[in-house]
Amino acid sequence: MRRNGKAAEQKKFWEDLCWVFREVKSMESVLLSDDIPFPAESVPDALVVRAFRLKGVEYLLIVNRTHKNQTAALELPEGIYSACAAVCGEGVYLDGRHLQIIFDGLGYAFLKLTR
Repeated sequence: MRRNGKAAEQKKFWEDLCWVFREVKSMESVLLSDDIPFPAESVPDALVVRAFRLKGVEYLLIVNRTHKNQTAALELPEGIYSACAAVCGEGVYLDGRHLQIIFDGLGYAFLKLTR
């Protein structure tokens, strides 16, 4: 690596990329499982929400697709009474049947839902 100050940036970028790869790999079976519908009317344009089901367990992936901080309230489907972090749940809080989302730019959460 060069010594012009970019080496540290490249090293940090590589470490971040490896960390993301490990997280995605840990949830690979969920990501490749069946998609299930999520009520899109409660999802703001800045967020992407995907729901999955694997062996009877439901998961929710929520991603802020922008570089700006985002807040939102997503209504959960009927019957969900718990949401806990499967990989990352920072910035997500359960409030009755709503998930309160407070994400930094490009923030995300991968949640395991319980009925």
